[in-house]
Order: sequence, then structure tokens, then C-alpha cells
Amino acid sequence: ILTVIAFLFGIIAGFYIVVTTTDYNSVKNILATEAAGWISLYQNVLIYDKQFAERLSLLIDEFTRYAFDFEIIDYAKSTNDKFKSVETFMVELPYKENWATLHGVIRGNVDTIISARQQLTVLGTKCLSAFQWIILWALAISFIFSLYGLRSGELFFDLVTVVISSSAILILMLIRDLDIYVWNEKTFCFDVLENIFKSTGQLPY
Repeated sequence: ILTVIAFLFGIIAGFYIVVTTTDYNSVKNILATEAAGWISLYQNVLIYDKQFAERLSLLIDEFTRYAFDFEIIDYAKSTNDKFKSVETFMVELPYKENWATLHGVIRGNVDTIISARQQLTVLGTKCLSAFQWIILWALAISFIFSLYGLRSGELFFDLVTVVISSSAILILMLIRDLDIYVWNEKTFCFDVLENIFKSTGQLPY
């Protein structure tokens, strides 16, 4: 029975890790794309209209600081109102005939950010359902109890049992962190947002 349980747990846990890692990597790339869009938008507007860029910088600063208050899974939906303010502001960008090409590039930057946020909205849900978690936890608990039931009383086998059981729990925690996009969050989210502050001439959060 232990062999069957271990096999099923390994197969299902491995599959879940692959599925959640795929979405996790997608979110990382999309966040990087959005951040690059914000930076490019500000830099291009700065060339196009310096006074307009100063006001835009304050709006981007307000938006980015607000974004820090939310988990990545809720980020796009929760910051939608703040983004709408920036989007409305960009509609007011005056058209300059001699800067027509750059004006088109700026509109392209806005479109890039909008596209990235739409993708984040789609990915802003947990990949695994409650039913899938119940199956995974049931297998993990059965596996751990089966291990403890086979203990012989020898110190070595007891240590092996504890190590394997702890590993199973760590695997569950890893899958959870990947599912809600908090695994290594500081590196791929906080640092990205900090770069926006630096690039728009604002103080870090």
C-alpha cells in the first residue's frame, strides 16, 4: 500500500508542480514586460513633453506604491482603478505633428501595459482547485501515516521517516507558494517594482 500511495503522491505532486510552475513563470515574464512598459512610457514621454512627464511620474509613483499592498495573484484586479487614472491621463497627451512617430511609440507603450495587465488578470486565479488540494493532502497524510506505521524502532529508520515526511510537507508548501505566486516573491516582484521607482526619478518604497 505504501508503494502505491508513494507512487500516486509523486505523480500527482509532480504534475501539479509542472502546472503551477508554468503559470508562475508566465506571471514573472508578464510582470517584467509590464514594468518595462512603464519605464519606456515615462522615458518616451520625457522626451516628448517634459512637463507632462513630470505629472506622469507622480501618477506612476502613486500606482506603484499602491501595488505593493497586494499579493501578485490580486495585483491586476486590485490596482485597476489606479491604472485607469493613468490611462485617462495618457489620453490627454497632446499630439505634436513634429513628434508623430514618438507619439505612436508612446501609444504602443500604453498598449503593452494594457496587454500585460489583461494577461495578469487571466492568470490572477489559483491554478489548483479545492478538490485537487483535497486529493493531494489525502495522499500526503496517508503516505506519512503509512511511513510511521512501518517504523522498526531503530534510530536510523526513525530519522529517515522524519526526513521523508518533512520533505512531503515541504513539497506541499512549494506547490502552494507556486499556486499563489509568492515563491521567491521579493526577487521577481518587489525588485521589479523598485526599478520602476528608480527609472521614473522617484524614491524607492
